[in-house]
Amino acid sequence: MSDETDVKKPRLQPINRTALQFMRYASQEHSAVVPSSLTKEDLTDPDLWAHVRPTLNAFDEIRIIPENGRYRAKVFITRVDGKNLRLELIEHQEFNEVKRERKASIFDIEQKGQLGWCIINTDTNEVVVKGVGKNEATALKALQAHRRSVED
Repeated sequence: MSDETDVKKPRLQPINRTALQFMRYASQEHSAVVPSSLTKEDLTDPDLWAHVRPTLNAFDEIRIIPENGRYRAKVFITRVDGKNLRLELIEHQEFNEVKRERKASIFDIEQKGQLGWCIINTDTNEVVVKGVGKNEATALKALQAHRRSVED
């Protein structure tokens, strides 16, 4: 009776109590706002993380959002060797661009990550005024004031 059903599966060794830890003690989750010009491949380039490398450890995760909010990504740090680290992209989700009706004015407001709400020139996509408000309503008031000052 050497049937396949007679073959016993080896018994699994239970996980040691010290191997199970609270997430906050085992690894860290970080968040980073990066320039919109970065590609998917750039996110796993160790040179991108050179300045923050001392704060990163193996098994940490970094949640990444570009300044323009077009995607979100997550990288997992698999290895840290001295000044070198290895990152793997574990998540990447792109969002559809929201189409806006073109306004007569060439100025608009946009959320620009760490810069906050900014007044931009829609023809050149250049930031004209940085940090004009903590929310969209105050940024809109600043935009209206800027339009009036330019038109006068």
